[in-house]
Amino acid sequence: MSQPEMKAYIVNPRKDKDDYWNGIGGAFKFTTKDGRTGYKVPSLNVVIMEPKGEDDLADAAGDTNPDIDVEEIETVEGEA
Repeated sequence: MSQPEMKAYIVNPRKDKDDYWNGIGGAFKFTTKDGRTGYKVPSLNVVIMEPKGEDDLADAAGDTNPDIDVEEIETVEGEA
């Protein structure tokens, strides 16, 4: 498996203290067949994707069915 490109954290705010950054795993960069870039965080089953265009970005908050196949991500993940 390839090395992670970035490290993922969950940041927990704490009253009267510095925020606590809890490391949750690596983020692996990949490129889709249509040339978009994204990151996959396997420990959370999360994918962060570059939008296709401005319309895609505007709809991102409510997007429950993105136009990407998870199998495609696993196929190109090792190329990064």
